[in-house]
Amino acid sequence: MWPPGGGRFVGMSILPSAQTQPSLLPILPLTGTKTTPKKAPAKTPPVAVVDPALVAFAMRSITHPAPEPSDLPMGVEALSRVTDAERLKANELARQIVSGEGELTPAAYSALRAWSGEGGLGGSTSAFYTPRALVDFMWSLSQALLPAERALEFSCGSGAFIARSPALTHVTGVEIDETSAKIAQQLFPHAAIHHAPFEQYAQQSEDALFPLMIGSSAFRQAHPNHRGGPAPDPAVGAAPGLLTCRRA
Repeated sequence: MWPPGGGRFVGMSILPSAQTQPSLLPILPLTGTKTTPKKAPAKTPPVAVVDPALVAFAMRSITHPAPEPSDLPMGVEALSRVTDAERLKANELARQIVSGEGELTPAAYSALRAWSGEGGLGGSTSAFYTPRALVDFMWSLSQALLPAERALEFSCGSGAFIARSPALTHVTGVEIDETSAKIAQQLFPHAAIHHAPFEQYAQQSEDALFPLMIGSSAFRQAHPNHRGGPAPDPAVGAAPGLLTCRRA
Protein backbone atom coordinates (compact mmCIF):
# COMPACT_ATOMS: atom_id res chain seq x y z
CA MET A 1 0.00 0.00 0.00
CA TRP A 2 1.43 3.26 -1.01
CA PRO A 3 1.49 6.03 1.43
CA PRO A 4 -0.99 8.83 1.14
CA GLY A 5 -0.22 11.46 -1.47
CA GLY A 6 1.52 8.99 -3.78
CA GLY A 7 4.79 9.18 -1.88
CA ARG A 8 7.30 6.37 -1.77
CA PHE A 9 9.32 4.67 0.99
CA VAL A 10 12.92 5.62 0.41
CA GLY A 11 15.96 3.81 1.81
CA MET A 12 13.99 1.17 3.62
CA SER A 13 13.45 -2.47 2.87
CA ILE A 14 11.71 -5.31 4.61
CA LEU A 15 13.72 -8.50 5.10
CA PRO A 16 12.04 -11.76 4.36
CA SER A 17 11.27 -14.08 7.33
CA ALA A 18 13.98 -16.52 6.27
CA GLN A 19 16.63 -13.87 6.91
CA THR A 20 15.58 -12.95 10.44
CA GLN A 21 18.52 -12.74 12.92
CA PRO A 22 18.98 -15.65 15.30
CA SER A 23 17.98 -15.16 18.94
CA LEU A 24 20.70 -13.99 21.31
CA LEU A 25 19.24 -16.05 24.16
CA PRO A 26 21.04 -19.30 24.89
CA ILE A 27 19.29 -22.47 23.92
CA LEU A 28 18.42 -24.27 27.17
CA PRO A 29 17.34 -27.90 27.47
CA LEU A 30 13.68 -28.23 28.27
CA THR A 31 14.02 -31.48 30.16
CA GLY A 32 16.56 -32.56 32.80
CA THR A 33 18.86 -35.55 32.51
CA LYS A 34 19.03 -38.05 35.38
CA THR A 35 22.62 -38.75 36.39
CA THR A 36 24.03 -41.06 39.04
CA PRO A 37 25.83 -39.05 41.76
CA LYS A 38 29.51 -39.81 42.06
CA LYS A 39 30.68 -41.37 45.29
CA ALA A 40 33.24 -39.43 47.27
CA PRO A 41 36.64 -41.13 47.16
CA ALA A 42 37.57 -43.02 50.29
CA LYS A 43 39.90 -41.03 52.50
CA THR A 44 43.39 -42.47 52.61
CA PRO A 45 44.95 -42.26 56.08
CA PRO A 46 48.03 -40.06 56.08
CA VAL A 47 51.33 -41.89 55.97
CA ALA A 48 53.34 -41.38 59.13
CA VAL A 49 56.65 -39.88 58.11
CA VAL A 50 59.49 -40.00 60.62
CA ASP A 51 61.72 -37.01 60.18
CA PRO A 52 65.23 -37.98 61.31
CA ALA A 53 65.97 -34.36 62.16
CA LEU A 54 62.97 -34.15 64.49
CA VAL A 55 63.84 -37.48 66.09
CA ALA A 56 67.39 -36.27 66.67
CA PHE A 57 66.16 -32.99 68.13
CA ALA A 58 63.79 -34.82 70.48
CA MET A 59 66.62 -37.21 71.45
CA ARG A 60 64.33 -40.19 71.30
CA SER A 61 66.14 -43.38 72.23
CA ILE A 62 65.62 -46.31 69.87
CA THR A 63 67.17 -49.31 71.58
CA HIS A 64 67.29 -53.08 71.28
CA PRO A 65 67.76 -55.72 73.98
CA ALA A 66 71.38 -56.03 75.04
CA PRO A 67 73.25 -59.26 74.30
CA GLU A 68 75.13 -61.18 76.96
CA PRO A 69 77.74 -59.05 78.78
CA SER A 70 80.99 -58.73 76.85
CA ASP A 71 84.16 -60.22 78.33
CA LEU A 72 86.44 -58.26 76.01
CA PRO A 73 88.73 -55.75 77.78
CA MET A 74 88.20 -52.04 77.25
CA GLY A 75 90.17 -48.87 77.84
CA VAL A 76 93.54 -49.17 79.53
CA GLU A 77 92.73 -52.79 80.35
CA ALA A 78 92.96 -53.50 76.61
CA LEU A 79 96.55 -52.21 76.44
CA SER A 80 99.61 -54.39 76.89
CA ARG A 81 101.41 -51.50 78.62
CA VAL A 82 99.67 -48.60 80.36
CA THR A 83 101.83 -45.58 79.63
CA ASP A 84 100.96 -42.13 78.36
CA ALA A 85 102.70 -42.90 75.07
CA GLU A 86 100.74 -46.13 74.57
CA ARG A 87 97.47 -44.46 75.46
CA LEU A 88 98.08 -41.58 73.08
CA LYS A 89 98.96 -44.00 70.30
CA ALA A 90 95.89 -46.16 70.91
CA ASN A 91 93.63 -43.12 71.15
CA GLU A 92 94.88 -41.69 67.87
CA LEU A 93 94.30 -44.99 66.07
CA ALA A 94 90.79 -45.27 67.47
CA ARG A 95 90.06 -41.68 66.47
CA GLN A 96 91.15 -42.36 62.88
CA ILE A 97 89.06 -45.52 62.66
CA VAL A 98 85.86 -44.01 63.99
CA SER A 99 86.24 -41.01 61.67
CA GLY A 100 86.54 -43.21 58.59
CA GLU A 101 83.94 -45.01 56.53
CA GLY A 102 83.28 -48.59 55.56
CA GLU A 103 82.77 -51.84 57.41
CA LEU A 104 85.01 -52.39 60.40
CA THR A 105 87.23 -55.44 60.75
CA PRO A 106 87.71 -57.39 64.00
CA ALA A 107 91.09 -55.65 64.39
CA ALA A 108 89.37 -52.26 64.06
CA TYR A 109 86.88 -53.15 66.78
CA SER A 110 89.76 -54.17 69.04
CA ALA A 111 91.40 -50.81 68.40
CA LEU A 112 88.17 -48.99 69.30
CA ARG A 113 87.93 -50.87 72.58
CA ALA A 114 91.44 -49.64 73.46
CA TRP A 115 90.24 -46.03 73.49
CA SER A 116 90.74 -44.72 77.03
CA GLY A 117 89.73 -41.10 76.58
CA GLU A 118 91.69 -37.99 77.40
CA GLY A 119 91.58 -38.28 81.19
CA GLY A 120 95.04 -37.89 82.69
CA LEU A 121 96.57 -36.96 79.33
CA GLY A 122 95.97 -33.23 79.56
CA GLY A 123 93.19 -33.24 76.97
CA SER A 124 90.30 -33.29 79.44
CA THR A 125 89.72 -32.24 83.02
CA SER A 126 86.60 -34.34 83.53
CA ALA A 127 87.20 -37.70 81.82
CA PHE A 128 87.92 -40.88 83.74
CA TYR A 129 88.38 -44.51 82.86
CA THR A 130 86.13 -46.77 84.92
CA PRO A 131 87.69 -50.18 85.70
CA ARG A 132 85.68 -53.29 84.98
CA ALA A 133 85.66 -54.36 88.64
CA LEU A 134 83.71 -51.25 89.59
CA VAL A 135 81.37 -51.64 86.61
CA ASP A 136 80.53 -55.23 87.53
CA PHE A 137 80.01 -54.35 91.19
CA MET A 138 77.56 -51.59 90.33
CA TRP A 139 75.60 -53.76 87.90
CA SER A 140 75.37 -56.56 90.46
CA LEU A 141 74.21 -54.06 93.07
CA SER A 142 71.54 -52.70 90.76
CA GLN A 143 70.28 -56.19 89.99
CA ALA A 144 70.02 -56.95 93.69
CA LEU A 145 68.17 -53.72 94.48
CA LEU A 146 65.88 -53.38 91.50
CA PRO A 147 66.33 -55.26 88.21
CA ALA A 148 65.35 -52.91 85.40
CA GLU A 149 64.56 -53.42 81.73
CA ARG A 150 65.68 -49.87 80.86
CA ALA A 151 68.79 -48.08 82.06
CA LEU A 152 70.37 -44.68 81.48
CA GLU A 153 74.14 -44.18 81.47
CA PHE A 154 74.52 -40.43 81.86
CA SER A 155 78.23 -40.17 80.98
CA CYS A 156 78.89 -43.34 79.04
CA GLY A 157 82.29 -42.62 77.49
CA SER A 158 83.10 -45.40 75.05
CA GLY A 159 80.69 -47.75 76.80
CA ALA A 160 82.28 -49.51 79.78
CA PHE A 161 78.90 -49.88 81.53
CA ILE A 162 77.08 -50.71 78.31
CA ALA A 163 79.52 -53.54 77.61
CA ARG A 164 78.69 -55.21 80.93
CA SER A 165 74.95 -54.49 81.04
CA PRO A 166 72.75 -57.52 81.82
CA ALA A 167 71.28 -59.33 78.84
CA LEU A 168 68.00 -57.94 77.44
CA THR A 169 68.52 -54.54 79.09
CA HIS A 170 67.62 -51.52 76.94
CA VAL A 171 70.43 -49.03 77.50
CA THR A 172 70.60 -45.35 76.61
CA GLY A 173 73.91 -43.52 76.87
CA VAL A 174 74.71 -39.81 76.93
CA GLU A 175 78.22 -38.56 76.20
CA ILE A 176 79.58 -35.06 75.69
CA ASP A 177 82.78 -36.12 73.92
CA GLU A 178 82.17 -36.70 70.21
CA THR A 179 84.83 -39.37 69.68
CA SER A 180 83.76 -41.37 72.73
CA ALA A 181 80.11 -41.18 71.65
CA LYS A 182 80.93 -42.42 68.14
CA ILE A 183 82.99 -45.30 69.50
CA ALA A 184 80.23 -46.33 71.90
CA GLN A 185 77.69 -46.40 69.07
CA GLN A 186 80.01 -48.47 66.88
CA LEU A 187 80.76 -50.99 69.61
CA PHE A 188 77.20 -51.25 70.92
CA PRO A 189 74.67 -50.73 68.11
CA HIS A 190 71.86 -52.08 70.31
CA ALA A 191 72.14 -49.03 72.57
CA ALA A 192 71.03 -45.46 71.89
CA ILE A 193 73.93 -43.03 72.24
CA HIS A 194 73.29 -39.29 72.38
CA HIS A 195 76.23 -36.97 71.78
CA ALA A 196 75.27 -34.04 73.98
CA PRO A 197 75.84 -32.55 77.42
CA PHE A 198 73.72 -34.36 79.97
CA GLU A 199 72.00 -31.07 80.85
CA GLN A 200 70.80 -30.78 77.25
CA TYR A 201 69.56 -34.35 77.18
CA ALA A 202 67.69 -33.87 80.47
CA GLN A 203 65.89 -30.79 79.14
CA GLN A 204 65.30 -31.87 75.55
CA SER A 205 64.76 -35.63 75.52
CA GLU A 206 61.31 -37.13 75.04
CA ASP A 207 62.36 -40.44 76.62
CA ALA A 208 60.21 -41.78 79.43
CA LEU A 209 61.65 -41.78 82.93
CA PHE A 210 64.23 -44.48 83.51
CA PRO A 211 63.87 -46.90 86.42
CA LEU A 212 67.68 -47.11 86.64
CA MET A 213 70.45 -44.57 86.15
CA ILE A 214 73.96 -45.92 86.41
CA GLY A 215 77.43 -44.63 85.68
CA SER A 216 80.75 -43.33 86.90
CA SER A 217 80.39 -39.62 87.46
CA ALA A 218 83.02 -37.61 85.62
CA PHE A 219 81.78 -34.23 86.82
CA ARG A 220 83.72 -31.77 88.91
CA GLN A 221 83.03 -28.40 90.42
CA ALA A 222 84.64 -25.59 88.46
CA HIS A 223 84.44 -21.84 88.84
CA PRO A 224 82.41 -20.46 85.91
CA ASN A 225 84.86 -17.60 85.36
CA HIS A 226 87.90 -19.85 85.28
CA ARG A 227 88.44 -20.58 81.60
CA GLY A 228 90.98 -23.27 82.19
CA GLY A 229 88.71 -25.26 84.48
CA PRO A 230 90.04 -27.36 87.33
CA ALA A 231 93.49 -28.83 87.19
CA PRO A 232 93.53 -32.22 85.44
CA ASP A 233 94.01 -35.30 87.54
CA PRO A 234 97.26 -36.94 86.46
CA ALA A 235 96.02 -40.35 87.54
CA VAL A 236 93.91 -42.55 85.31
CA GLY A 237 91.37 -43.29 87.98
CA ALA A 238 87.66 -43.77 88.26
CA ALA A 239 85.42 -41.18 89.79
CA PRO A 240 82.97 -42.39 92.44
CA GLY A 241 80.21 -44.46 90.87
CA LEU A 242 76.60 -43.35 90.90
CA LEU A 243 73.62 -45.66 91.04
CA THR A 244 70.03 -44.47 91.21
CA CYS A 245 67.03 -46.78 91.25
CA ARG A 246 63.46 -45.60 90.87
CA ARG A 247 60.42 -47.75 91.44
CA ALA A 248 57.70 -47.31 88.85
